[in-house]
Amino acid sequence: MKKKIIIFVGMIMLLASVMTLAACSQWGAPYSKLAEEGGYSVKVYFDSNGGMFAGTPTGIKVVDVYSTEAGNDAENGQKAVSILAPDDEKRGNRAMKVSNEGYFLAGWYEERAPRVDENGNPLDAWGELTSVSGREQAYTYSGKWDFANDKLTVDPAKTYADNEYALTLYAAWIPYFEFEVYEQKDGSFVKLEELSVKTLGYQSPEWVGENAVQISMNSMPKRQGYTLVGAYTDAEMTNQMSGTFDYRTQIDYEKGIAYQSKIPIYTVWEEGNRYNIYTAKQFMDNIDINGIYEIHADLDFSDISYWSPVLSKGTFQGKIIGNGHKFMNITATQADSDNSIYCGLFGRLAEKAELTDITFENVSFTIRGSRKPGFNYGLLAGAIDDAAKLEGVSVTGNLIVSSEWNVSSECEIGLLCATGSAHGIDISGIVCKNENDADTFVITVTEDGKIEIGAPIAQ
Repeated sequence: MKKKIIIFVGMIMLLASVMTLAACSQWGAPYSKLAEEGGYSVKVYFDSNGGMFAGTPTGIKVVDVYSTEAGNDAENGQKAVSILAPDDEKRGNRAMKVSNEGYFLAGWYEERAPRVDENGNPLDAWGELTSVSGREQAYTYSGKWDFANDKLTVDPAKTYADNEYALTLYAAWIPYFEFEVYEQKDGSFVKLEELSVKTLGYQSPEWVGENAVQISMNSMPKRQGYTLVGAYTDAEMTNQMSGTFDYRTQIDYEKGIAYQSKIPIYTVWEEGNRYNIYTAKQFMDNIDINGIYEIHADLDFSDISYWSPVLSKGTFQGKIIGNGHKFMNITATQADSDNSIYCGLFGRLAEKAELTDITFENVSFTIRGSRKPGFNYGLLAGAIDDAAKLEGVSVTGNLIVSSEWNVSSECEIGLLCATGSAHGIDISGIVCKNENDADTFVITVTEDGKIEIGAPIAQ
């Protein structure tokens, strides 16, 4: 950092800091009186340059005034003093923080000049042509002030006019970086406006923790119904984003401008919300009929007292990627007499549903209550769409029909599913029986796994 001698008049400025308007008003400072009575003839003006000092009205100028008597001796009879930034804590309750919505402060500078491109065309704060963006012309800066080391020097014999400043420092504002999110579609990239954000710093999306259930989007807004597969800094998708983006590396502090204000992020998405599942509780806490579940361990539901009605009555069109693991010891009951058309562990497995490499072991599903005609029940699902994908799926357990159920209802019941195809799943490990093993009515199972409920047995 270059060394400067700055015209200053000492720490008395803590006592003599004043605020003035460009035109006189109740905020006006009697400079002539301050100079006459206390020798406070040197003024340092902090130009907020579009910003605002906390606690001051819009348009207020913040000026420090100093007495040359407080300065240290410098060369040629000059006086030199260190000055404080407006928000320096040494000012105590007179410290003032300057802000500008949507911008952050790069520093205070001695000089500024209109920002232009190599052809002299006006540029805005984003480095774009003002004729294109419609925004006002910005500045470039020079002479960044180092409050820790720089000094202000003045001639103690010099007389300053009321509107004359020994030093003017300009606030240099950098617009918050805009992270523009693009999705690859059909060989090209489409900007996702709802995910593009303006921020001071950016934390990349990440899977947090060893057993993270969902990806943490951090600075990027969540995209409803989608899971981020990858985010990259280049269109070739070779450099994956990770960690915190350090905005400071994008700033030219010598000029008080950003090298790059718009930062593209190239993304790949998967339709549906993805969940990494390690425990039965995690699965039950994240029920989503459109969810994509990747199972990383056998899940034992022995201590889970319920099975979600969202699944048992709903239409599941997500994915369960079992990775060879098990869902074990599930107990579920359909006891209400509502209007659910389909019921099982899943009400209906729709055409987009996928269950792969997963075993449902020792499942117990009980049907109770009266039903309207047209209902469909099965241990795995009430109905399975022909287009649903079931690969490497195994199911064992008990489908239990309660004596409280109205057996005269016109319903379809199957060991695996009432309607649709079993997709080659072995159903030999599924049993249909009366609740509590009571012979209250006749149960007949056909070769294709369909169940017929006969008349009640006389007791």
